[in-house]
Amino acid sequence: MRRILLTGLFLLLPAAAHAQAQGGPAAPPPDAAGSKPAATPPAAAPPAAAPPAAATPPAAAPPAVPDAKPVEPSAPHEEKSVNLGINPTGPSGPLGTASVQEEKPTHAAPPAPTWVSGKKPTDESAWKFDYHGYLRAPMRMGINKALPEDTNGYSVSGSKVRLHEATIPDDQYLSFQSTAHNMRSWAEAFFSYGNQLAKGVVGFGSYNLTEGGFNDTDANWGISQAYVLLTPDLGFENVRMWAKAGAIVDRYGMSGRYDAGEYDMYMFGRTHVTGETAHIDYDLTPAWTLYFEQGFGSHKPDPNTYNNARYTMLHHEHIGLKKGRDLEFGAHYLMSWSQEEYRTTASADDPFTTVSFDATGKAPRNGLPPGHLWVAGVEARAELGAFGYIYGAYSHVGADYALTVSRAIEVLHASGGGEFDLGVTSNYLDSPNCHAALPGTNKKANAVTGAPENWWPLDADGCSDGNGSLNALHAQYEFSLTNFNQQIKGGQRFWGAGFDAILKLYGMAVFVNSQARDTTKAPKTGGPSAFQSNTTLPTNYKITKSKFGADLTVQALPWLSPGIRFDRVMPNSEISQQSFAILSPRLQFKSQWVTHERITLGYSHYFYDQRVCEPRVQTSKAVGGTVADTSDDPMAAYRCVQPASSPVPYDGFGASTAKQDSGNRAPTVTRPDENVVKIEATMWW
Repeated sequence: MRRILLTGLFLLLPAAAHAQAQGGPAAPPPDAAGSKPAATPPAAAPPAAAPPAAATPPAAAPPAVPDAKPVEPSAPHEEKSVNLGINPTGPSGPLGTASVQEEKPTHAAPPAPTWVSGKKPTDESAWKFDYHGYLRAPMRMGINKALPEDTNGYSVSGSKVRLHEATIPDDQYLSFQSTAHNMRSWAEAFFSYGNQLAKGVVGFGSYNLTEGGFNDTDANWGISQAYVLLTPDLGFENVRMWAKAGAIVDRYGMSGRYDAGEYDMYMFGRTHVTGETAHIDYDLTPAWTLYFEQGFGSHKPDPNTYNNARYTMLHHEHIGLKKGRDLEFGAHYLMSWSQEEYRTTASADDPFTTVSFDATGKAPRNGLPPGHLWVAGVEARAELGAFGYIYGAYSHVGADYALTVSRAIEVLHASGGGEFDLGVTSNYLDSPNCHAALPGTNKKANAVTGAPENWWPLDADGCSDGNGSLNALHAQYEFSLTNFNQQIKGGQRFWGAGFDAILKLYGMAVFVNSQARDTTKAPKTGGPSAFQSNTTLPTNYKITKSKFGADLTVQALPWLSPGIRFDRVMPNSEISQQSFAILSPRLQFKSQWVTHERITLGYSHYFYDQRVCEPRVQTSKAVGGTVADTSDDPMAAYRCVQPASSPVPYDGFGASTAKQDSGNRAPTVTRPDENVVKIEATMWW
């Protein structure tokens, strides 16, 4: 009922706004500049996870893509609006969708083209080609010390220092543990052609740069976005509108001044659909603007056998009020749902029939009903003059059998409800090792009538199946020392061309409440049998995930900006051993105070509360020997820092051959790096 009421309310808002907006001559909205690049899974799509380790891997493993840091100006106090992408919202866009806003937006219409007989513009120069892009190319090198288990127990002479691709717990973008210390590579380009009334846009992206690595075809997306943008002149000065249709991405809940903030994360969602989005601005007064936005579309999931997600629909509505760039309030509602038929087996050779069901998750979940994943919340941002900038937001995520909902919404570092292991279900709602626990007494255990024997029944184990809710809080604060000194004395805002010290503080907490068995309450003795009783574990899983940090940048010289960043990540309030911290000093080199590019030389040290789970013992010195857990604690393997729910292939922390194409060289990595160095090139245009 709550979802029905919210849906009805938001569907009525755009109509009311349009009726209100009939008064005053209008100019088309600003050109599609000023927001971060609209890459298909923005700046980088979610790593589509792969089959469970025990299952036969598909012919091609889905890509694991760390998301890119959205494009942003090099200096956070650039005076004029910058062209960061092709999203049409621009300075007039809704809260969380516009990356840049003009200090004093104007509403004067650009010169109109010359028309002949009211039919066709004679000035062909009104049609033009445009190009925008972004790149991030890091060399990330992990430094480790060789241990006996790395060599099957044999001694190694010479240096024990080992160098490899960074193996760390925070570089999978689609994980709560994600931070911006050592992000993976990403490059994107947007091409457009049009005039002031219409424009066509296509976007390309890739996350595995082949010159410094190898050619992974799954990493080269080709055309990821393609849409037509219309910016009609409504004939009223105080009313502006834009609409777009095609394969599009929209973003809601960005905490930064110019981008998605220090966590590169969306509080309400980044959409990934083919459909439409429309937006209208209405100036209540010369200072205050009311805006409405709505969208509708669908997402086709990866057809991989091991993906539980189905064809998913999405509608979303937004309303906001802003005073130039000084103050802005927004409310958001997004609803995605799956309504596709149950999948059926194709032949005797189909994995649905050849993979037998057991409680470890070897078979796809075919017996689940249609699911829902919805997000609602509010946010506010404010320019505080001499005292900086602040953003705060609250979002609620509701899930009903969301395991079947694909990534039409990417929210809180999660891709949909159950897109492989990357959705809200695996990232938040499922408790650790829930597949080993029996279902609770409040769960159904009936199979779908007439389904093959090996289909998973409803609630077959102690996992959530995508049932539960999240309540999230997030805040970010930015302070500029030079801006403070100038404005406190009555001067103007500092725009970045000079010495400055910039401090950013940020943090978020997610309160999880799901229908999974609470395995964190399992007794520390008794081994696996501790999970085999309906009376041992609570039937409600409640934890808090939290993280916070600070970043200090000193613009010392036009070409040099030293800085340091610290983050503390606590993925599970009931298992403190999973927490870790990162300290990263850096030097940034650029061509001038305010510019488009930077080259970063950085070092990161990782502090793990528990780096490796103990006790573990080598059971064989032969090549291919296994490592066995000898502890009587059924949760021993979870009482240490954990990789993401879907580790990044091919060499990410926790990655194994089951997460990629069969036969690739990638042994399971159980020990993350403590030291990482990087050389990173970043630029936007």
